[in-house]
Amino acid sequence: MQALAGESDRGIVLVAAEFISDALEELLRSQFSKNGVSKKLQDKLLTSGPTAPAYSFAMRTNFCWAFGLIGRKTFNALNSLREIRNKCAHMTRFSLQDTQITDHVRVLDNYFVDRMGDKSSTSIPKNRHGLSQVWSEAGEDVSKCSPHRMAILNGSYVLWFMIWFHQDTLKRGFETGTV
Repeated sequence: MQALAGESDRGIVLVAAEFISDALEELLRSQFSKNGVSKKLQDKLLTSGPTAPAYSFAMRTNFCWAFGLIGRKTFNALNSLREIRNKCAHMTRFSLQDTQITDHVRVLDNYFVDRMGDKSSTSIPKNRHGLSQVWSEAGEDVSKCSPHRMAILNGSYVLWFMIWFHQDTLKRGFETGTV
């Protein structure tokens, strides 16, 4: 996620979505391996090209939801990030403050608040206490970050971490709930 620091608003959305799509792929691979699915079939399902059933971010999200690997809040946050990414990819002038994505940004921020336990505010604060230091150390100038940019950075980081942790736990052979 350090690759996000210093990126343009468009860049953080595109890079974060790709990181998270990769994490969803690994989560699905962990579940498939646990169920005895061969690597060849995993590749066919996940990476054999655009016609693979779980090739896209959307389908990986849907499969994780259908298999009970992610909970409703994570599913909603992933879909919000996907919607922001789609807007970002198809708008010539992209801004995180665009009214077309404000609700999706708020979903990501609420996901971060819910997972980090910071219930002190209903608005998007400029610097969430937990990750501002992480982003500063990664090279992001958090003093210049808009609240929406911080929401994307923080929400994406927590999504990626929760998915990574869940797949790592599955790889180690432990039963887990949803994330």
